Amino acid sequence: MNVNTVSFAGKSHTKSGNEYNKTNTWKIVGAIGGGLSSVALLNNQNAKLILSDLPKNMQFIKPLTIALEVVFGLGVGALIDHFVNQSRRNRADEAAVKQQKVNAIA
Repeated sequence: MNVNTVSFAGKSHTKSGNEYNKTNTWKIVGAIGGGLSSVALLNNQNAKLILSDLPKNMQFIKPLTIALEVVFGLGVGALIDHFVNQSRRNRADEAAVKQQKVNAIA
């Protein structure tokens, strides 16, 4: 596996061998956003009242809420990254086809 295919914002290649910039930015943004939203949710007064009334054996709800929102944000970010990278791959292939046509004419 090439290091560039798993880097933060490195170069990668399409199936045709054309190079494009791969992104993982939205995964990171989604995970951070999910974590921040769970903190905001848990600091809500209504959530504090509900969590304070939980029995001792149900105290796992708070960390579970944080983890689920981080995973959800990560998943949404991965989905956005997929579509961004798919668009970049298609544009790289289209640019290569156009360049081949220009080279064939010249």
